Amino acid sequence: MITLIPPTFGTGRRGTTAPHPSAKPHASTNPSTFLGVRTRRLIAASTANASVIGAIALTDSHAFVEGGAWVVVAILVLNSVLAAAWMVVEVRRCSRTAVLFAVWAEAAIVAILLLLASPSEALIAAPLLMAPGFYLLLALGQRSLAVHSGVVLATVAVLTLAALEDGTESVTTILVRAQIVLTVALGGPASLQALWSRMIRQSQLARRDALTGLYNRRGLAYGLDDLASGLIHLGGAASTVAAVVVDIDSFKSVNDNYGHAAGDTVLAEVAQQLTHHAGPDAIVARTGGEEFTAIVAGSRTTVNQIVASFPTFVAPRADIPPVTFSVGAAILPSGTAPPSTEQMLDAIRDADVAMYEAKRNGGGTVSVATVRPH
Repeated sequence: MITLIPPTFGTGRRGTTAPHPSAKPHASTNPSTFLGVRTRRLIAASTANASVIGAIALTDSHAFVEGGAWVVVAILVLNSVLAAAWMVVEVRRCSRTAVLFAVWAEAAIVAILLLLASPSEALIAAPLLMAPGFYLLLALGQRSLAVHSGVVLATVAVLTLAALEDGTESVTTILVRAQIVLTVALGGPASLQALWSRMIRQSQLARRDALTGLYNRRGLAYGLDDLASGLIHLGGAASTVAAVVVDIDSFKSVNDNYGHAAGDTVLAEVAQQLTHHAGPDAIVARTGGEEFTAIVAGSRTTVNQIVASFPTFVAPRADIPPVTFSVGAAILPSGTAPPSTEQMLDAIRDADVAMYEAKRNGGGTVSVATVRPH
């Protein structure tokens, strides 16, 4: 069953400022989301490998300061336990776990370096500090590198001063060695961050419509997956989700009579208005030449109000006549579980059918399809 709602003129809800459509990306760019099971096991294997390296170093009783070997043994035992836990147990992917592991990895390497009897040899091993830098970047993002950089600088400064005081190597050799350590330990994670940022920008551009800044079809698919996951994590069984499909009426006549530049202006204005009306938490995409799709989630009352008052009219400029658009909506009933990506895709298809019903009724109208409970 499809219900027709009279056309609503104007700009939508009041009291909010319309954001630019590209202002808020929905796809997550937090590197921690990429730490899947395989990646964590790889990190665990690297941790275990560091334990093996340390164990080999323990075969030389003179490698560490007096009493330092026992401290290193304790570090390596705990290191192996942590590695085993990461390889066998499903560790929760939360920031607290990542922070604790990062602090441990950094502190363990620094402790072993400072316990080495020869500061010059410790400087040779200091590039190992690059490893926790990579982990911090992957698990916690760019801001964590500032703390890592401070730890690296302090450790290298202490080792350099100790090596200079020891006098077993020339001043030039020690300073060059310290510079190499800083380049590797700081430059490696920084280079990865630059590459990562570029990849994220390219990925976001590939998911965006160049004209409106909204998601394209590919971006909408990612946005639906993110929304479905977010509702599950928030326990959003009571959340109501609506799919809205919008198609501009007689858009070809705008291009034919006023030029493609005018058509682009209409598209940009419609995108701005839909984003404004759907709200900052909605997913809005341009899914065709003059077709748009919005996914709205929230309380039942809020979603119903947004759908019922969806704009169907835009007047972009004085030299371009007002343009109407047909709106089809499908509201998913609240169920015992949050809606899945597949259910939202079904709702989009239902909304598309409702949109064509609105178009058959003359356009400039909102049509709401009845959706069975999921």
